[in-house]
Amino acid sequence: MNAVTSLSPAEAISSAHAKDQSLTEQAFIRLDEEQLAAFGAEIAAVGEKIRADLGNDEDERYLRRLNWSNISCETVGRALIHFSFEPITFILGVILLSLHFNFEVTFAHNCGHGAFNRLRNKKGLGKFNTKEYLAKKLPASIEGWKYSHNRLHHVNCNIVGKDPDVGYEAFRVTDLQGKPTWYHKIQLVTLALMSTVTFLVMGFRTYQFEDQKKINGVFVDQSLKTYPGIFLRLLSKNRYFFFNLLLFPAIAGLCFLSAAQAAKVLLANLLAEAIRGLSYGTMFHMGHHTGTVKFYPKETKPANKAEWYVLQIETSHSVIMNAPFKHVFGGLDLQIEHHIFPDLPANKLHQIQPEIEAICAKYNIQYSKASYFKSAWLCMKNYTRKSF
Repeated sequence: MNAVTSLSPAEAISSAHAKDQSLTEQAFIRLDEEQLAAFGAEIAAVGEKIRADLGNDEDERYLRRLNWSNISCETVGRALIHFSFEPITFILGVILLSLHFNFEVTFAHNCGHGAFNRLRNKKGLGKFNTKEYLAKKLPASIEGWKYSHNRLHHVNCNIVGKDPDVGYEAFRVTDLQGKPTWYHKIQLVTLALMSTVTFLVMGFRTYQFEDQKKINGVFVDQSLKTYPGIFLRLLSKNRYFFFNLLLFPAIAGLCFLSAAQAAKVLLANLLAEAIRGLSYGTMFHMGHHTGTVKFYPKETKPANKAEWYVLQIETSHSVIMNAPFKHVFGGLDLQIEHHIFPDLPANKLHQIQPEIEAICAKYNIQYSKASYFKSAWLCMKNYTRKSF
């Protein structure tokens, strides 16, 4: 992996006078025109080859196993929680339920990108089609998420002022965001406190973007309007809160005629959500904030597909994991491959990862990768460094 650091303000200022400059014009790419075209052609060829095989029996088995794992984790996890009378089964139930919560994010993310659309005619799999999928068990607006994630983040990855995921509007992750404010100096503490409620925060943001989409259809700035009504809609429009905060605790309390049993189930649901927040929350941050990826000024605009590939690859970081853990994250671990081919399911992304890395090495394009724990450490170092 090439050792590459984030873009410094000085490098960005040199092109600040221009508007909508390409990566080549801003000297962010060290390839000549012929090399860049060849690089783009090789990356595109990988995509064409893997898409030709998309929707086959192997993909069907992968999706069915994923769905079966999700259902099994929820069923067994909730049963253990409800009928546990000692710590071991209770803890096991919490772990399984948190895995179920993770799988729900995996489905929402993949379905939102259309990763399973080729399987929509298979029996029982039509619900995973982009147009049919509803994130009933996720505390978020799927439409707001599609807008902020697909249209804003994926198109403008790590372009400061265009990508709402640069620091998630709360953290300083690059010098291009300007000087640190007082709350940036405590951002590691803020990150730790927010991690357990990652999806409550994410849900709030998706409803913000749903409103922004209705107002003007474009992302204006990184300080979207907030108001208490968003929280009311978040709590009232999602089955997630009804089931986990009210229904399942109430069922447990009625079955055992015990308020303590209801409280135990509520606690288990909250713990499972906290574990999901920590695991997926860290993965969100590691994808683009490790300090080993590039950031670009607002006027950056890729001039062609090859430049767009470079932008997506050099602004993303892949986390290398082994089975079965890599399947829990549904492709979010391989952010580089996911960003150049967002409509591919996770099993395909893992197939092409070595090939994409080899092409990047051939053309000296930055490919940032590390293990889960090293990636988390890199992320913490970057957040600490950018606090001051």
